[in-house]
Amino acid sequence: QALADVARCFAEGPTYETEYRARRKDGTLAWVLDSGRKVQTEDGAVKIGSVLMDITSRKEAEIALAVERERYRIALRSVTDVLFEYDIEQDTLIEYQRPSSALDDEPLRERRYPGYRQEIESGNLIYRDDVKRLYEALQSEGSVTVELRHAFPDHYEGWRWVRLHATMIFDQAGKPVRAIGSWKDVT
Repeated sequence: QALADVARCFAEGPTYETEYRARRKDGTLAWVLDSGRKVQTEDGAVKIGSVLMDITSRKEAEIALAVERERYRIALRSVTDVLFEYDIEQDTLIEYQRPSSALDDEPLRERRYPGYRQEIESGNLIYRDDVKRLYEALQSEGSVTVELRHAFPDHYEGWRWVRLHATMIFDQAGKPVRAIGSWKDVT
């Protein structure tokens, strides 16, 4: 594959770049970024100058990320709860939900709610007494499970009970920056 990459690059110009694995002296494999240039000397000879860089740690991180993405994609296929992420600084809630008629590989539907704190504090989405309990629970623990009453004006009249699981994410200074979790209608 590396030789094919080099040939393709040389067909387009005087430089090439390719990645491949090479065996080290100790027998282990390392990922290498091979970047080079073809030049013609004054006597007409063609020479190639290359720089080889060990990119093993970067490639291992890329592979681990790809595996994690696939694991996440597989896990999301069986999700029936609504997943959410609340960006505290932007005051935006993002919900991810699988449409009820969705196929296994269909992506989750994303809905954004800017200005979410005002909606919560208005008492229109979460029952007013439950808002206080939710805030107290989130401030006292990093992770919380709480049942509260939630309104779904587009789907139901009145209040529905939901079980909410949330985890607070903090920055390096210990300031909360996100709440991530899920909720499910348990009425």
